[in-house]
Amino acid sequence: MARRAGRGIGPTLGRDLVFGGIFTLLRKDFAARVVPANSEGGASATAARFACDVAAAAVATTASAPFNYARNILYAAPAGARLSTAAVLVELFAQAAQQGSPLASLFFLQRRLKIGTRPEPFSFSPSLGPSSRP
Repeated sequence: MARRAGRGIGPTLGRDLVFGGIFTLLRKDFAARVVPANSEGGASATAARFACDVAAAAVATTASAPFNYARNILYAAPAGARLSTAAVLVELFAQAAQQGSPLASLFFLQRRLKIGTRPEPFSFSPSLGPSSRP
């Protein structure tokens, strides 16, 4: 049981390192480009920083998605399966490369990694109260 529970540690660390690194770098870079240096924290500067954070999070989530995919595959594998994060990622990108065109490969990865398919109404509904649930 302990071995099965430890399967996802590698891809989880990879996902968190990729997400954290990209998010931190991009939010600072985006803010430096968008928010005026002499802004004193008014509403427009706060909104601009928030938009920069959202954009940085979207890019970081997309970049870290392959590690999340590998983690899910490793957790779902049967107990005796010998899989590694690298093997799962190599197989994923090999399948993407066989799609016939770069655009088809991107669509394949988008579907496989479930990028942009989160159910937002469900995500926000718990914070809005029981009467707003779909």
